[in-house]
Amino acid sequence: MREGEHCGIRLAGRFCPGPTIGTSHGARGKVYIRPEGIKTSGDGILAELMFCAFEAGQHRVYWRLAESDVTLCSLEPAVPRDTTAKLSLAPEHILIYPEDGEAPHD
Repeated sequence: MREGEHCGIRLAGRFCPGPTIGTSHGARGKVYIRPEGIKTSGDGILAELMFCAFEAGQHRVYWRLAESDVTLCSLEPAVPRDTTAKLSLAPEHILIYPEDGEAPHD
C-alpha cells in the first residue's frame, strides 16, 4: 500500500512504511518484519502476548495484534512482565517482497 510517497503496510489502523524489494508501483506484495525491528514502546500498536521461547541468550516473544489475526515476533532480553504491550516497528525492518509468481523489478 502507498501513503503519500511511501510504501508500507497498515496494521491496527497505523501506516508502517517499509522498503520494497523488487516490487513495482501498484503491485501486491508479501511483508516480512524482522524480529529485531519490533520493540515494546509506549506509543505503538497494541498487542497481546501469546508465548515466549528462550533462544541463544534472548527471549523470542510472539505477539498477536489487538483485534487482528496478525502475529509478530520480537527479541527481548527478558520475559515481558505484562500480557499486553504496545509494539513499535522500525521501518528499515519491514520488508515488502513481490507475491509468488510475480517477477522482481529493479
